[in-house]
Order: sequence, then structure tokens, then C-alpha cells
Amino acid sequence: MEKIRIMLADDHPVARAGIRKFLNKATDIEIIAEADNGIEALELAKRLVPDVLLLDIELPGVKGLEIAKELQASNSPVKILVLSTYDDKQFIFGLLGNGAAGYLTKEEVPETIVEAVRGVARGEKGWVSRRVAAIMSAGSSKEKRIKRLAWNWASAKRQWKNIWNPFLQNSRSRRAWRRPCSPYRRNGCNLL
Repeated sequence: MEKIRIMLADDHPVARAGIRKFLNKATDIEIIAEADNGIEALELAKRLVPDVLLLDIELPGVKGLEIAKELQASNSPVKILVLSTYDDKQFIFGLLGNGAAGYLTKEEVPETIVEAVRGVARGEKGWVSRRVAAIMSAGSSKEKRIKRLAWNWASAKRQWKNIWNPFLQNSRSRRAWRRPCSPYRRNGCNLL
């Protein structure tokens, strides 16, 4: 059985060492290169053409999203698996939409990362963990809450008008309501 050739791109040496440690335990995975910045990661990925590029988003030099876009634009066979601390939907959808085959957070257990590497190497696309999938689907309930708040605001305005319209029907009340407060009045404001 042929080993999965993998390249690590992360700017934190401790993170790379930890990832390397548990990936080396897998008998079917071989780490062929490591990069600590975006420029080096892009050059090595183009030159060595690993099966899977395990990529961090925030790299000095060239960011992870730009690396994904560049590899996709050049029709590179390198499959990208993002491993990042960011769990924002903007990053997740941005990278999955620009050539990344999967997205994981660094809080995942090592077994999940190894399983994701194997899945991406087999050609599976859209590989995300349960945690990332929950983040991706959480947006729909947020949008519902925003719509509900907008409806509540419209409803509140209607109720306010229903309460105050009878008071504002006669012209004297309406004029008093619209008159600004005067510092020369004894009471300050004459609203009603």
C-alpha cells in the first residue's frame, strides 16, 4: 500500500511538532515537508506536489486563503485540508469555496485529523468535523432571529402608533408634541 504524502504548513513550531508526532504514528502517512510561512508553503507545494497539504490560515507572508486560490488557479492536484484555530463561518466557507477539500479546527482530537487526512487523500471533498458542521449550520437560526427581531420592531412601532394616535389626533396636542423643548419654559418641555 502506497503511503499518503503530506505537507504541513503552520507558523507555530509547537503546533507543527504536535501534529507531526501523531501523524507519524499512522503507518499509511508520510510527512514529506514542513513550512513555517506562506511563501515557503506555496513553493514547496508546487515543487513537491504532496497528496495532502495540511494548511493553517494565518501564515506570515502569504495567507492560507491565497495559497488555496493559487493552487486551484494553477490546477494543482494537491488537496488542501485546513487546520486552523479560526472557527468563523467566513473562513470556513471562504476556504471550502476556493479549493480546500476540508476544514478542521485545532481543537479536534488527533484521530479526527488522521481520518480527515485519509478521507481528503481518497478524494473526498467538503470534509468537515462535527464541530465545524455545527458552526456552518448555525447561521440559519441566527438569520431567523434577525428576521424575528425585525418583525418585533415593526410590531412595536405599530403598537406605539395605536397607543399614541388618539392623543395626537387634535391639532393642539400634535403641535405640543412636535414643539422642541425650550430652556426658557418653567417646566422645560411641553410634550403633552
